[in-house]
Amino acid sequence: MKGVMTKAIVHPPGPETIGDELTPQDQGESPAQDLPLADSSQSGKKHPADPGCAVPKSPYLDLISNLVCFCRGETVTYVNPAGIRMLNAVMSENVIGRPFSDFVAPDFGDLMALGLETFAREEIGTPLKLAQLTGTLVEVNMVVTALQDENGPDFMIECRDVSELLKIAESNRIREQRIKNILNTVGEAVVTIDTLGTIKSANPAAENIFGYSRQELMGRNVNILMPEPYHSEHDGYLFHYLSTGEKKVMGQVRELQGRRKDGSVFPIELAVSELREKNGSSFTGVVRDITARKLSEERIKFLAHHDPLTGLPNRNLFDDRLQHALTRAHRENAIAALMFIDLDHFKPINDNLGHEAGDFVLKGVAGRLIECVRNSDTVARLGGDEFVVILENLAESGDAGRIAASIIKSLTLPFQAAGGECAVGASIGISLFPFDGEDAESLIKSADSAMYKVKEQGRNNFMYYQS
Repeated sequence: MKGVMTKAIVHPPGPETIGDELTPQDQGESPAQDLPLADSSQSGKKHPADPGCAVPKSPYLDLISNLVCFCRGETVTYVNPAGIRMLNAVMSENVIGRPFSDFVAPDFGDLMALGLETFAREEIGTPLKLAQLTGTLVEVNMVVTALQDENGPDFMIECRDVSELLKIAESNRIREQRIKNILNTVGEAVVTIDTLGTIKSANPAAENIFGYSRQELMGRNVNILMPEPYHSEHDGYLFHYLSTGEKKVMGQVRELQGRRKDGSVFPIELAVSELREKNGSSFTGVVRDITARKLSEERIKFLAHHDPLTGLPNRNLFDDRLQHALTRAHRENAIAALMFIDLDHFKPINDNLGHEAGDFVLKGVAGRLIECVRNSDTVARLGGDEFVVILENLAESGDAGRIAASIIKSLTLPFQAAGGECAVGASIGISLFPFDGEDAESLIKSADSAMYKVKEQGRNNFMYYQS
């Protein structure tokens, strides 16, 4: 059924369970985890926090003695009557539209900064304190369920008042240990600073990511973890926010750069949240090292335009380079040449010595081709044993022939592969701009035709296109 929550809620046994308030025939169900969500367009209810979000609609919510609320992201979109009473909020409008963290005691600021998704992994719940609107603190056990309805809320939160079930001292011990465990085991760095930018706390991940010990971080300005220009500008950003309330980083996930103790700079994702207390505000930054992800993205981008074996431009990049070369040659009234190179006697190497030897030779050919041309020229591999060379801004058409001769001479020298000595040759066809064509398609056909003429006449040579 659309809108049904998929993760069960588990509570410690106690007199205030949901089933105690239901009729006998209903006690075999778990109402809080099976409540249907009615579409706001059908129920007529819309919340200011998210007008399109599905709204809970069930008589069970009025019977449950625990606080039950639904959140879109971190923002409350629904709270049941018991929740209004638990928060001493008088009416739902005092709760809906605000971050749930507003109703959590300030001591739990670092923990709440990790986001509701972290709590959804704790099936037995998390002990913490809710802050009523009057300021009174309530000891609760909070269970967060991640929902799987893209048109509805993201999380359901259920808080059970455990004030009378647990001794305060034992509750504090368990809570503090769990908070410590979460902060110590998460992979993200969690760093808390005051309004001056001074570091007040840092978890073990912060030590691992930035290379500082906790003792080295405490009392230092957080800008030691930032390269320029962020290092010099951070305090100004913080002062501007405190003076104007204008948010540029708060509540967002941004990609920036961090600086390790050894001075190395690396890419990070940063999310910052503010915790307002009686004695002022503090700020918690959650930092993720995204070096591996960035390297992966760069590798994927590289492979989209380069041959994975030789590292040379592939057909996609070759087409782009050729088009740009012809545009420049036309604008500057210059001569350009296109070479089609097909290796001679390469197939026996694969057949007799194996593909490892063949790959070794192809990489060696790529290196020798690059050595025979200028930095402004392009060497590309189209696939198999086929290579192409784009020569730009030639003084005369004969320059292409001289470069082709040097390529043949270089490739004639044997390669020392692991399986034995390998010898290849090269059949090269050359077309010239603007004599053999003024567009890429014409030049490619002309160079390809000239290359096949070389093969017909004995191979290991070069030939200009002849119409």
